[in-house]
Amino acid sequence: MNFFKKYAFLKITLIVTLFSFIILGTYLNGVFEKIQNGYKRDAEKNSELQYNKIEKNLLNTKKDILYIANLYKYFLENNNYKQEEQLEFFTQTLKRIVESRKIYSQVRFINTQGSEVVRVDYKDSKSIVIKKEDLQNKADRYYFKESLSLKDGEIYLSKFDLNIENGQIEIPYNPTLRLITPVTNKDGEIIGYILINYLGDEILSELKSSTNEIKTLLLNIDSYYIVGFNPADEWAFMFNKNINFQNSYPKIWNDFKNTKVDHSFTLQQDNMHFSFHTVNPVDIVSPNRETKSRRIWTIVSYVNHEKILEKFYEFLFSIKYLMIGFGFIILSFAYILSLYMKKIYAGNLRIELADEVFRNTIEGILVLDNEAKIIQVNNAFTDITGYLEKEIIGKSPSILHGKYGESKEFYKNLWNSINAKNNWSGEIKNQHKNGQEYISKLSIGVVKTDMNIAYYIGVFSDISKQREINETLEKTAIALKNSLNELKNAQNKLIESEKLTALGQLIAGISHEINSPLGAIKSSSDNILESIKNVIEQVPKLNSLLNKEEKELFEKLKSVLPLEIGILSIKEQRFLKKKIVEQLDNMQIENSRYFADKFSQFNVEDITPYKNLLVHKDAMFIIDTLFEEYLAISNIHNIRHSVNRASKTIYALKKFAHFDHDREGIIEKVEDSINNILILFSHNLKQGIEVVRNYSSLESIFCYPDELSQVWMNLISNAIHAMNNSGKLEISTYENSDYQIVSIKDNGNGISKDIQDKIFEPFFTTKKSGEGSGLGLDIVKKIVEAHNGKIELQSDENGTKFTIYLSKNLKGKE
Repeated sequence: MNFFKKYAFLKITLIVTLFSFIILGTYLNGVFEKIQNGYKRDAEKNSELQYNKIEKNLLNTKKDILYIANLYKYFLENNNYKQEEQLEFFTQTLKRIVESRKIYSQVRFINTQGSEVVRVDYKDSKSIVIKKEDLQNKADRYYFKESLSLKDGEIYLSKFDLNIENGQIEIPYNPTLRLITPVTNKDGEIIGYILINYLGDEILSELKSSTNEIKTLLLNIDSYYIVGFNPADEWAFMFNKNINFQNSYPKIWNDFKNTKVDHSFTLQQDNMHFSFHTVNPVDIVSPNRETKSRRIWTIVSYVNHEKILEKFYEFLFSIKYLMIGFGFIILSFAYILSLYMKKIYAGNLRIELADEVFRNTIEGILVLDNEAKIIQVNNAFTDITGYLEKEIIGKSPSILHGKYGESKEFYKNLWNSINAKNNWSGEIKNQHKNGQEYISKLSIGVVKTDMNIAYYIGVFSDISKQREINETLEKTAIALKNSLNELKNAQNKLIESEKLTALGQLIAGISHEINSPLGAIKSSSDNILESIKNVIEQVPKLNSLLNKEEKELFEKLKSVLPLEIGILSIKEQRFLKKKIVEQLDNMQIENSRYFADKFSQFNVEDITPYKNLLVHKDAMFIIDTLFEEYLAISNIHNIRHSVNRASKTIYALKKFAHFDHDREGIIEKVEDSINNILILFSHNLKQGIEVVRNYSSLESIFCYPDELSQVWMNLISNAIHAMNNSGKLEISTYENSDYQIVSIKDNGNGISKDIQDKIFEPFFTTKKSGEGSGLGLDIVKKIVEAHNGKIELQSDENGTKFTIYLSKNLKGKE
């Protein structure tokens, strides 16, 4: 308990916050792991998907090349046509196939010497039959040489590389796969080969069309990029450049090669998550081939760790208000717990004091439970009776009677009296442990819980030797009882005070702005009653004094009276009074200063039209009656003004206290929400701050006024704090084509340049410990950004200016 004796709120807050952060950190770590594992699964699925696409394309091409080979055999074995006609039929059929597929850049029939016999190219969305004189010999090409070992029905697959024409890499690059299958005659002899140049872009475009989050690489057997991180890295092996995946990620590549697993699995390095899937294209197009040229590709799906973090940050942003609320709950819980701990400490202190009194008082004290068994005694009990506490606990107090005790009837009446009256007092005989008789003055009281007796408390002294302390004994018993009552009362008052404090915190900030109008209303009401009373008494006499023309003149004067008292400054009223005195003196009116005083309050500059009233024999009575009516009307308007002032304060408080849990925006004027916050700060601003409103009467826009109120509350509060409640606060509004703009400027000491970049960071504050959480400007920035806006800071030694840009095109719910 002593640990919480000082700075209880701070210490409890730290403990609760630490515990909460452990729980929150565990939860968020689980969320992060879930997001990360999700991306890993997506990468593995993407690798599987890309593998299936490649497999599908290769199988379709396999069907086509075998079909073309059989087609050539068909035309060859058809004896109904001449050889030239057979070749022409085959060529035209080949042209139609190429034109319908659109994915083969070249389809050729090559004889066993490597010479092209038929060749159809596909270029610019057209199939073109190559003239005989333009046909080439491919006997020196690696893919032709490697295909010579093929058997009937087998398919050769070349390297995946860039197409070469006339010894040069074709520009623009033409990624090409070459598939070759032999053509046999009816005797099974190979007479040539069908060769298809497959447009590699068909495969590569699908790989490159991966999602923004999951990207795909395609590597050859030596880890060179066919599809790379950057286009410049691709096909490096064609240009003798040593740019490949193994050099970029040697550990990942070695781990992958050592796994010897074909299906998708994930590895991680340098903030990158890689999913690998091995592709054996030869097994796809010619699984039964006896002699295979190995073409191993690797599909690598990858996701940048920053994408995972971005997704995680999006989740954090989505629960920001929940986390803020959670923090508020932590602080509230810590505050309540600290109050509770303080209360416990105070209670324990009282108990310690009471126990100290109990133990060391000179009177013997014993406490019985509701079954009349002794549960506690003090030191004086042992001194008087001779019994130690351990000898007496749990026993009946009758052990003290011995042979000198009172009669059974006496004790029966004693307990009946206690149970009926809750106390008993008198003298009683007892026997000391050593056998000696002593007379004690005994007082017994009870402690009740839920209207039932829980404890009996007996206080006694040995009056056989110390009768002189009899009076002290009674006072001690009374004092003890009063102490118990005081403890109960103190507890009740503490609870009541706690409730009042909570209520006071809610209304303390606006009490002054409500009490001032109420005081004005009361004062004006009293003045009205007095004025009405005087007018009622004076009107009958006034009617009898004035003729018809004077009454009309009286009504005319009454119609020009102002509705408020004191609309002129003292200087203006003094000048007007002097002017009226001159007019009265010129008209030779007596009591000119008296009348000038009244008419200056009436704000009447020219009194000549009312001369007949001023020369009347009862002129002072007439003007006094009119002045009473003027006071009544003016006080009524004072009441209306005070009611409006209080209503504005209550309305502003209601608007600020309201919180839109569904976060549904409305169409509202930004300047209105600023004015509501200024009303709540009225009391602070009156202390020495000049408020300048440079408003441009902006149109209403769609916004979230509850959140904007928090923006104005934070910025205006910070400005007041920066000026130390004395200075100039300037609020300006204007707009451009995209934004409504609000600037809030103070002339305080400004913000140091070395911390200006940090003020929007969470938990950063320049205020003293306990005065600010450091979340205010961070929340302001997030609210402004939620309005598709931005906030800018300008600050130097002459003051600080925040400029808030709010989008005029923010869209709400339809």
